Amino acid sequence: MITFGPDNEDSYFHLNKKVATIFIEEPTSNSLTKLQQLLNKFKPDFLRLTFLPPNNEDKQKVETNQVKVKGIAVQLPQNVKDIVFQLSQVLNLNEIACVNLILSAAKSNQLIRFGIKEYRLAIKLFYDDYLNLLTSLLSLMQVRENEEINQQFKDLVINFTNELLKENIITNMCDLILKLNKNISQYKDQINNFINQGNNESPRIPEYEDQISFTILIRRKIAEILFFASFNLQTNPDTINKIYDTILQCNNLFNNALEEADTIQWTTTETNINNEEFIPHNTLSLIDKLDRGSKSIYSVLYLLTATILCLLDPSTDKERIDPYNNSRTKTNTLYRKQQFLESFDNKLGELLDTVEQQGSTIRPQFESIISLMWSIGLETHTREIEERAAEWFKTRSELAFERSLRVDVFEFMAKGLLNSKMFRNEDEQTKEFLVFVFSELLCNMITTLKDLIDRLLAMQSERLREYINLREDGHVNLEEDEEEISKYFNHLLLLTAELYREFPFYSHNFWDREDHYPLYEFITKTCCEHIATLCKIQNEIDIGFIYYIGVLCSFSGDNEGATFVYYMLRDSPHQMFCWDYLFLDLLAQFQQRYQQQPQSQQYVVNIDVPDEKTLDAVYVVLRLIENVSSQSEECRKLFLENPQWDILTTLFGMMFVPSVTPILMGQVFTTLSSFVRRTDNPEPSKEAIQILTQLDRTQILKYEMVNDDYKISGGIKYQLEQKETQEGEYYETRGFLELLDALIGCTSKPVSGFLPYLKFIQVDVFNNINKRYYKDPSEKWLVAKACLQIIFRLLNRYTPNPTDFTAPITRMEDEDNRKNTPVSNVMEKPPGFQLMSDMLRENLFRQELFRIIDSDVRLEVERVNNPEGDALEKTYLLILEIIETVLQKEESFLNCSISKTATIPLVIKPLETQLGNSIIIKIARLMEYPHNTEMRYRATNILSLISKNRDKLVSLFKEKHEDKRLINIIVRNLRSIETEHVKEQNDFEEKVLDEDQMDNETRLIILEMLKNNVDAPEEGLTHLLCGFDISDNNETKEIDLFGERNCLTTILHLLKSKRLPKTHPRFIESCYELLYKLCANRRMTQQTFACLEKANFLIEKLKDSSFVTNIGVTPLAHHMLNQRAFVMKIVALKLYSNTRTTKKGDSNRGGVQELVSILFGGDLFSEDNFTPSFGNLEQRRALMLEVLDIIDLTISPPTKSPEEANKEWNLFLKISKSIHNAFSGWKQLVEITLSQCFSMITEDDTRKRILHDLINSLLFKLSQMTRRQTPSKQQHQLELLVAQTILRVISKLREELIMSGDTIILPTEQCINIFRNLLECTLQSTQSEQSTRGNLYASIVNYLQYTRCTEMNEHNVQLQELQKHNEYVLEKYDINLLRLVSADAMDAKNVWKAVSFSLLETVFLYSSSIHQHSRWLNLYEKENYLQQFLDTILMESKQTLPKVLVSSSSSDQDTTSLNHLFIYENAMSFLLRIADMDEMGSERLFQYNLIYKMATHFNFIDMRPSMISYQFGGGNGNQRNNGVAMEDEDDDDWQFTLVEKYNQLAIPAFKLVVAIQSKLRNNKKVAEHVVSFIESHKKAISDILKLSNIVIKSSLLSIDIGSLELLRLVSSMFYLLSPHLDVVSKKLSITKYENLLLNTLTKVSSIQQLGIRTQVINTLDVSTLSANTTTATLEGGKPNEELQLESELEQKRLCIDEICKNIIGYCRVVTQYSELINGGDGIISASLDTSCKRVLFTHSLSNKNIITTGSGSESNINHTPFITNNQLNKSSIESEQRPSLFSLCTLLNIELIRLKDVLEQRYHCETNLQQLGQLKIEKLNEMVRSANAIMGEEHIMSFFEHQDNPKETKALCYTILARKLLKLNHRLNTHINIMENILVVLWRHLNYFLQTTILENDELNDNLLPHQQQLLSNEQKKVLLQEASTGLLNKLLDEISHVKITPLTVIDKKTNTAINDSFLQFIAQHLKDQIFQSL
Repeated sequence: MITFGPDNEDSYFHLNKKVATIFIEEPTSNSLTKLQQLLNKFKPDFLRLTFLPPNNEDKQKVETNQVKVKGIAVQLPQNVKDIVFQLSQVLNLNEIACVNLILSAAKSNQLIRFGIKEYRLAIKLFYDDYLNLLTSLLSLMQVRENEEINQQFKDLVINFTNELLKENIITNMCDLILKLNKNISQYKDQINNFINQGNNESPRIPEYEDQISFTILIRRKIAEILFFASFNLQTNPDTINKIYDTILQCNNLFNNALEEADTIQWTTTETNINNEEFIPHNTLSLIDKLDRGSKSIYSVLYLLTATILCLLDPSTDKERIDPYNNSRTKTNTLYRKQQFLESFDNKLGELLDTVEQQGSTIRPQFESIISLMWSIGLETHTREIEERAAEWFKTRSELAFERSLRVDVFEFMAKGLLNSKMFRNEDEQTKEFLVFVFSELLCNMITTLKDLIDRLLAMQSERLREYINLREDGHVNLEEDEEEISKYFNHLLLLTAELYREFPFYSHNFWDREDHYPLYEFITKTCCEHIATLCKIQNEIDIGFIYYIGVLCSFSGDNEGATFVYYMLRDSPHQMFCWDYLFLDLLAQFQQRYQQQPQSQQYVVNIDVPDEKTLDAVYVVLRLIENVSSQSEECRKLFLENPQWDILTTLFGMMFVPSVTPILMGQVFTTLSSFVRRTDNPEPSKEAIQILTQLDRTQILKYEMVNDDYKISGGIKYQLEQKETQEGEYYETRGFLELLDALIGCTSKPVSGFLPYLKFIQVDVFNNINKRYYKDPSEKWLVAKACLQIIFRLLNRYTPNPTDFTAPITRMEDEDNRKNTPVSNVMEKPPGFQLMSDMLRENLFRQELFRIIDSDVRLEVERVNNPEGDALEKTYLLILEIIETVLQKEESFLNCSISKTATIPLVIKPLETQLGNSIIIKIARLMEYPHNTEMRYRATNILSLISKNRDKLVSLFKEKHEDKRLINIIVRNLRSIETEHVKEQNDFEEKVLDEDQMDNETRLIILEMLKNNVDAPEEGLTHLLCGFDISDNNETKEIDLFGERNCLTTILHLLKSKRLPKTHPRFIESCYELLYKLCANRRMTQQTFACLEKANFLIEKLKDSSFVTNIGVTPLAHHMLNQRAFVMKIVALKLYSNTRTTKKGDSNRGGVQELVSILFGGDLFSEDNFTPSFGNLEQRRALMLEVLDIIDLTISPPTKSPEEANKEWNLFLKISKSIHNAFSGWKQLVEITLSQCFSMITEDDTRKRILHDLINSLLFKLSQMTRRQTPSKQQHQLELLVAQTILRVISKLREELIMSGDTIILPTEQCINIFRNLLECTLQSTQSEQSTRGNLYASIVNYLQYTRCTEMNEHNVQLQELQKHNEYVLEKYDINLLRLVSADAMDAKNVWKAVSFSLLETVFLYSSSIHQHSRWLNLYEKENYLQQFLDTILMESKQTLPKVLVSSSSSDQDTTSLNHLFIYENAMSFLLRIADMDEMGSERLFQYNLIYKMATHFNFIDMRPSMISYQFGGGNGNQRNNGVAMEDEDDDDWQFTLVEKYNQLAIPAFKLVVAIQSKLRNNKKVAEHVVSFIESHKKAISDILKLSNIVIKSSLLSIDIGSLELLRLVSSMFYLLSPHLDVVSKKLSITKYENLLLNTLTKVSSIQQLGIRTQVINTLDVSTLSANTTTATLEGGKPNEELQLESELEQKRLCIDEICKNIIGYCRVVTQYSELINGGDGIISASLDTSCKRVLFTHSLSNKNIITTGSGSESNINHTPFITNNQLNKSSIESEQRPSLFSLCTLLNIELIRLKDVLEQRYHCETNLQQLGQLKIEKLNEMVRSANAIMGEEHIMSFFEHQDNPKETKALCYTILARKLLKLNHRLNTHINIMENILVVLWRHLNYFLQTTILENDELNDNLLPHQQQLLSNEQKKVLLQEASTGLLNKLLDEISHVKITPLTVIDKKTNTAINDSFLQFIAQHLKDQIFQSL
């Protein structure tokens, strides 16, 4: 069954597409086989060249509904049957084929009601496919003679076409041409019938007109096939007779039409002209009056004539293919068949005799051309036969020659054929083949018929001599015209000139003295001698001289021909045909004879007027000089170097000859222009300067300055307006414009003084172009083209500059003093500036320009009908180029116009906003202009440029109903690539864009336009052309992949091609990039991915074996890499978008599961495509690893410099960029997979294997890259990408460990191998950039954290063993590593310094070996690293860091300061790690007097923010909104407030001091230094202790965690100083700081009350969990935010606990009690020192002002005292009054409540751990989320995804809960410690206050402080005891005695922290006993 259209694989469309690949594809065995199968499949169609005719049986099937559509029987509606039968009748097509046709045309299998639209679409589709069939056959025939086709393809095609020829395909084509002629006649008759009946509006008339149009195309295509099939064919007589008969019938049909048109012309012409006066080439103008059907026969005739010439060609040097014998021969065997010769000679002779007798002069003489070839063939054959038989051939040859001459064969060929519109408008390939055939005819005639030509020339000379003698004797009424005598020779010369005018390279045979001597002799001797003889006879220049010079003009059309002509005339022995004669005689004498004579005042004396022949001779000589000079640079120089000729002076002298006609003057200008060499050099040549000077001096254009403007007053303007405008011919103006164009092109700089010429061109010529009279209307386009060419050149070279808009930049002074004109100082701007200004504002010039493009001229028709159709087409093209150039430069021009230096006001706007709607529509229509590829290219680029800034462009097309047409134009342009015969031009060589590449570039612009408009804010061209619906409707439009033809579906179709990535790699790469942009756009992501899924695009691309094919360094490498890069990026977007938008319960998530399996599963190919063998039984590597393998990251640059190897460097840069792009795509895909959907790989071992393989492969790649000695910039960029990817994969490895509950870890050997390779890569990266090393440092940090033993995994034997091995590996590389990292820590930039310090910290933390620590510290001391670190930090702290706290409006300064801040934090963290490591580290730091230097250098500590009411959720400009309703995406969240910056600076400093203190707590010198530090920053420390930055509200949320941390550190400092009060008291006021500490304790204990929950919340309690939210509520929080805020609150509570612990610990120390000692039997034995050496609190145990509240549910504590906010804020923290013992009781109460809270949480955690095996997956997931939030481990949550595997989820839950228990244990110990210290301090003070009132030791009394010496009276003691026994303290002691702490049983004992509450119970009981004993 015949199928139609591009959607059917078996249609002729796909046949044509596949045949077209022959021209650009490399053969393989598979491709050859497929091509052979394809050709065999369609062989019957090629032979038949028609479709199956109607059939009654098939008609019956349609009527009875027995038709199947795609194998399914359907019921056809009656309206569909009616259309089917109508199509069958009109197209003569089988009925069932018509069903398929109409369904294909309608693109639907649904049986809807079809109408006239579908009917017309079906007809068009039918003929389109018909033309595809013929085009395929034409392509095959052209392959036979194409030398560029691969020989294997060529042999296959020749064998196939030989079979076709053997089976009489030529006869079939001839019959088909005659049949088509008849069909056209029938269609015309039908149209005439309707018109004669008055039914002009009948809808059938357009149908018949369409039928005629399609039939003409088919007939023409068949004629082309015949021509190319016969080009090198050895045929038989029957075939040639068939073709000849076809020519006769077509000729008769054409002649009849001509005679009919001639009759009509005569009846309508008023002037009666004798028919005999007409000559053929003039009367052929009647062709324009013929209808299309008749007119088109003319091209068929000359194609068939050329076919006959090829078949009759007698040449013996031409190889012919004989399809009948499957042989090749160089002899034309037709001339050996006598019967055929006689028969054909008789037929041809009779025809010519009949034509001669009829005397018809209006018919074309194609028979004469055949007769001429026949004469040549017969004459050639006489040399191959016996002498007696040669007489017949010779006689017949001469007779055929004479017959052809009698019907003026040369004149017809020169004037009627080669100059016909149809021949001129042929495509270049066909025209070139025809010229070749006619050239062979001419050359064979000159060579073979030499004797006849010599006889003809001799006869002409004799007749001319007789004619001259008779004329001299007075016989003036001669019957024979002088020109008629030599017409044959002259027309032969004219034919030669016209034949080689466009294709001069075919004339090179005339210069080949060895192989083509007869041709050489004819052109250099015979013609010269004959013309010289004629001139001598006439005693004047013969017309033949002019024709001969015309021949030389054609021969000199290229460099080789011009050179031959120059040397021929230079060395010629003939006097008339040498340069000396032409220059010194002809031109010089003409100038001298006709130059302007002296004038009297009244009249002119003796001015000769040259005759027309002289003028023509001078004209053609100038034309020859122009051609030779312009085509050959060598000859141009030789012309100029000859002093005798002085060509430029001669030409300028000719300008002042009065008798010079405008046409001759125009040629003078044109000749002058040929001596100006076009170049890109900045300076013009000396010839150009000379010509410019002469133009200015001779005032060719007269102008003067009037009011700062040029006024053109005469010269060439006078000639234009007074002479040329009246005569309607503009040769002089055109020549002058051409000269100006040449002068502009001779330099890359603006030509000085050109503005007057520009004004002449714009104002005087172009602006009036539509107002002038033209003798030939087509000349207007020649003038327009000349003007626009100059304007475009000026615009194209102009570069906008801000100085153009300021004061004048060029001062031009006239060199000579002109008459009546003073020396002018003219201030000029570049001409391009003036043109840009004119194009961007309304003016007459732009109006005229747009009027042309917006006119109703039908360019496609006019280019054929208009004599200057090429000029018209070029005019349109130049206008498009001007618009394109302005659009490209307008942005820069507009920016310059508004620059600060601009002083010239211009009212200009972007051009795209000023283009009328109709102009845009017209430009868009030019995108489908079929006859000029550059026109399509420019129009497309303009639309692309307009679309960037023009709003509502789509609305415009829709309003004008041009949207569908635009879509069809773009789609056709894109799909034309399938039949493109030319490969793409590579993009790494600088080549001029030729015509063959225009279509390829046009398609690339289309894709670029689509890419640029992807992100259009409104509906843009991309949305329209790709079929996207971006409306706000909830239901998005679904693109019909198979039925809708738009750019997206077309691109997806083209991307399936296996050929295009090789032949058009740039196009395919751009297609992939467009798809990526579409997928990345939010508005089109869903529709694009839906379309890709329908096409199974991504799956097919990933499974395609070519996706992992290795790519070498080839011209296609960078394109193929980029293609794969965009595929990977698209897949990455697919993974990201689907996993983000779909529900997490969907395990597949929109096909993501399959993609992940393909990428990382190792199962690349299906079972159908995978054949197991012994070599591939092992598991395949993951696809991502194979893709990584083929990305060569170690490409080497060329060894030569860029100047020496520009092409190689360009290719290297392209490949480097593509490698970067490919690896970026690979990296993006890996990162998104790891972060979004790595859990879809369910097997733990598989995930571990993938991560291990990725790391190893990347490290191997990086190792190869870092070994280079001098890496390039591109290499550095790649190294950075690889290092970043390594970091991400190692981070994922660490995440896997965390998520698995420390169970998923790589085997030890693999880890060690990774670590070793990572260290080696790092050490090799010394030549790499710091950013690369920084990422490697971060990778090492992550690896060490991955393999480090922690509290939770200490029991893991593998981790312990692994850390031990890692330490061994580290020991091998540690010294070199530390040196490298330390160097970067000192010298690197910004963040990489911070990373370097972070790595140093991690390394010191990782190693547990004291020996290693010692080695490293020794290294740092020996090589002075530590000293440099400290000096750098101290210097930065003094000079740079204070600037961090100075607010700046500059974001750059703020960024810089933050960089310093981050570096400082990491550096201090490293020093802190050294200090914390052991005493030795702290001692090393202390030896450098670090604390003392910090006291003097850390000035920023005293720069505390001056804020009184700082809080989160409000404040001034330094504060951000960080309240409950904070949004995550707010950019301000990333800006640190002033307080936060201060905390980030101060906290590390205090931490370091405290760390050194804690390690060296017994060192007095350390204490002294710390005291100095406090003294230096006493104001800041006092402010910290006063909590000056804290305002208490109802919630801990309002308190800054940083301020609390600072308070904790300061309290730690005082706690550590407590053993050294003697040292402290020397420099500090103990009383002051103790007051601050104790009041701080009071306030902090009150703050601690805010953290007590009114309801105990156990988020990990399964019973309290719900599916959506947690029901418990925090004070100050909201239910939905509980999990987000609980972590922050817990951190603050813990910090407050530590503060309390430090202060109460200080109190315990300074009250001087003895240590408690545990007895060996476990029984507590203690000796408490009941004396209190320092009294810190007052004696009161109650506070009547405190309002107590409580919860009735609390066990025994019914009254919990809470201090109100007002009371707390009113209390003076600086008061000299000490707090009472009641504050200790309050603190004890709070700690007891928190202890109970911890115990309850601990119980629920333990319970949940025990119940893990019984919980469902939903509960487990909720528990993990809750635990992460509360524990402050959000980093786990950020990597956590929905777990479908219960085993993994339970393991993760166990890890989370176990960590929770450890933290709870730590908190429990903290609370117990605080409570113990409180009770001890209470005990000490109670003992002191209950002592006797008289002290025995007076010395001791003297040492007591004043308030300590005030002992209690008995009454006060009584009150104190009563408060102690009945108040809060007693209740607390009772409650403490009932607290029971049980050990944990659900976690490992090794990790379980011991909890000992024995002392707490002991001290509580003893305190209670003490109280009651004292009663």
